[in-house]
Amino acid sequence: MKGKSAGFLRNFKAVLNNDFPELKEALDDFTAAAATLEALGREYQIDLTSGRGFEYYTGIMFQLFCGGEKVGGGGRYDALIPLMGGDKTPASGFALYMEPLMETLSLPDAESEEAHIGVLVGKSEGKDVFETADSLREEGYIVELCHDAKAAENVPWLLTVGVEDEPYELVETATGQSYEAEDFVALLELLEEQIR
Repeated sequence: MKGKSAGFLRNFKAVLNNDFPELKEALDDFTAAAATLEALGREYQIDLTSGRGFEYYTGIMFQLFCGGEKVGGGGRYDALIPLMGGDKTPASGFALYMEPLMETLSLPDAESEEAHIGVLVGKSEGKDVFETADSLREEGYIVELCHDAKAAENVPWLLTVGVEDEPYELVETATGQSYEAEDFVALLELLEEQIR
C-alpha cells in the first residue's frame, strides 16, 4: 500500500480491475498530482493507508517534510463545509507548523533582504517557472511565485519566464521600465545590475 511514483498508482488501479469504479476519478487525480511532482523533480512517498483519523478529507491528503522534520500538512475536503451547515463547496487547505519550519530556515540579514527581492510569474508551464525560481533562490534571491496580475501589483520587480526560446522579461513595477535577458546567465547579470 506504499509507493514512490505515479507508476505505483497506475499499477494499483490496474489491480483493482474496474471492480471499484467509484475510485477511478480519485485515482486519476492522484496519479496526475504524482506525475506533476515527478516532472518538478520533487521527492514524495505515497501511503494509501495514512488517512485514519481524518474522515472529513475527500481526496488527496499530504504531509510536508523538510530535512526529515514534518513542517505541514493538508488535503482536499469537499464535504467539510456542508457538514458544518454551509453550501456544497469544493475545498482544500493546509497548515504550516511554524516552529519546526522556522528552525529549517536561514534568513537573510536585514541589510541584504531589500536587495534580494524578486517576483516570478510564468507564461510557460509550471516546470520552467519552478526551475527558474529554484535557481534564483540558489543565487540568494528571495522569490515569490505570483500567478496573476493582481498579486503582482504590490511587488517591486516582476520577472516573466518566457515559453521555450522567449527571453526573460524583468519589469520594475514602480516605473514600468522593462528589461530582457536571453538566457539565465544574462538574467543573473541583469538582476545584479538592476537590483543589487
